[in-house]
Amino acid sequence: MNVPLIILDTESARVDGAPHLVELCALRCEGGQVVDRFHRLVRPRVAIDSESNRIHGLGDADVADAAQAPQVIAEFAAFAGGHWLVAHGARCDAALLGFEYARAASTPPAGRWLDTQALARRWVSGAPAFGLAPLATFLALGAQPRHRASEDALAVVALLSAMLVSRGGWQAFEPAKTPSAARPRPRIRAPLAPALAKRHRILAEACRARRPVTLHLDAADTPSSTTDRRCVDPVLIFPRAARGYLEARCRASGAWATHPLDTIQHVSLD
Repeated sequence: MNVPLIILDTESARVDGAPHLVELCALRCEGGQVVDRFHRLVRPRVAIDSESNRIHGLGDADVADAAQAPQVIAEFAAFAGGHWLVAHGARCDAALLGFEYARAASTPPAGRWLDTQALARRWVSGAPAFGLAPLATFLALGAQPRHRASEDALAVVALLSAMLVSRGGWQAFEPAKTPSAARPRPRIRAPLAPALAKRHRILAEACRARRPVTLHLDAADTPSSTTDRRCVDPVLIFPRAARGYLEARCRASGAWATHPLDTIQHVSLD
């Protein structure tokens, strides 16, 4: 079968906390050939942290003139359509995109996912590790990933091609019948909210309705030069390491910030 595949890679502006998209590349492949390409840098709503910069080399100045995520993910959804989505370590890419589609309150692409890392664990014998770079070296792919979306997406194309050589090639490849070690398959969705204390349940509805609220914070979470009340536009609630967080935009400064839920003592609707 000659099923179109959208092979993609993403990069984030942050290592810790909620991820923010900073680069996205998607390659439309038919029969193993790249027939169309979508690549965008993204100006995130937060500063690129030093660890992310060390990984992919992108800094705030590199993306200062780029479009923001809502525009980019809308264009990506149109590019991807309902085709299969393929990535290496697909859960991470799907989760990052899930945050952005949730922030924008927009509909993600409907295509199902394949994870080439899961396939490699089944199909590549003797590999010392199953990251994209070790596999590229082990299989002598030629395409070398370097934590930039374009190069890494091309490396995924080369990896999938190499794995299909002994399995009938691209013409015999049927994604729907391909075994995957990842169960359930990744999908783009909003982050699952943690269990909320009674005083925080109003935040879930405020996020859905995009209704402004005032947060009454612990003093420990508040700089000494400010009050302990912050008027914000709540965006989403997400868990990290057994702790819940609220991501919100400050109505006074326009800055995006993340607040641990256990530092929010009271919430009032504005």
